Amino acid sequence: MKKSILTLVILILMIGCAKTKEERAIKKSDNNISLQLEATIYPIRQEAILAQSDGYVKKVYVKNGDRVKKGDLIYCLDSRLIKLDMKKLEYDIKSLEKEKADLTRGTTTNHNRAAINLAAIELKKAAVLRSQGAINQFEEDKYIRNYINALNANIKTTTNRSRIETINRTIVADKVALEKLKYALNHINVKANIDGFIVNLNLQPNQSVTLNQKVGNIINIDNVIVRAGLAQGLLSFVNKGDKVKINFITEPPYSEKGKIARINPIIDKAFKNMTIDIIVKNRNYILQPGTKALVTIYLTKAQQDKIRKIFYDRKGKIIEIQSNNE
Repeated sequence: MKKSILTLVILILMIGCAKTKEERAIKKSDNNISLQLEATIYPIRQEAILAQSDGYVKKVYVKNGDRVKKGDLIYCLDSRLIKLDMKKLEYDIKSLEKEKADLTRGTTTNHNRAAINLAAIELKKAAVLRSQGAINQFEEDKYIRNYINALNANIKTTTNRSRIETINRTIVADKVALEKLKYALNHINVKANIDGFIVNLNLQPNQSVTLNQKVGNIINIDNVIVRAGLAQGLLSFVNKGDKVKINFITEPPYSEKGKIARINPIIDKAFKNMTIDIIVKNRNYILQPGTKALVTIYLTKAQQDKIRKIFYDRKGKIIEIQSNNE
């Protein structure tokens, strides 16, 4: 029982002595007050490498760690199967259209050509959008039905009507598939969309990929973002353009001076805090994503006086205050 009480007392004392995030960030040296924040390095820009169509990888032109320029070829898909499928569809469409022509000889028709052409254009657009993943199958099906209805709208006689309607549906489906294959053929070469380095590339020849599948990343670290967590109670002491010193936790130790480029007042999940960003030139690429750092923010005399008033008592000791950030 006594042991339990003692443990509880120690726990209460520890909680009472715990500092808030604001207090931990405040540093005092030679009667000057500054803020010291923990930071992490991020690429200045990062883009995913996405498959632009379904297919099989024919050749991979880069490997992890390679530097690429915007427009450089990353990989290409095998076009042979796509071209064979296109030939088959073109042959099927031609055969079906011939059969339809034979069936409609002597059949009274009065097609609204303008309506058919408009429906065909809309369907072609829908096929491309579907290939890009911009619309779903349900939305594409609406355009298919519209086109089929336009084709079938004015067949006057019932002779072979059922077969003609079936042919129309098949032709439309084949034309949609053909448009998608044309799109795929035009996107067999996947190129870099930014300058940077290839990372997390997971591609091998003969590997199958699907539309919008992520196969790697390109990161640009010519400059890097130093992102530091900022407790909410310190927001009023920080301004864009404030001078900072950054001590990077590297071997050998490395430091840079800079200015706050951006203040992000929304709580960042990774930091569980607001954040500030400093842009730093990455000399010799010593700074890699994930590198840790300490950011010291120098405060004006007015800012220091305000901190003393809020966070320090008359004896110059920091006051234990409650914080919503804990």
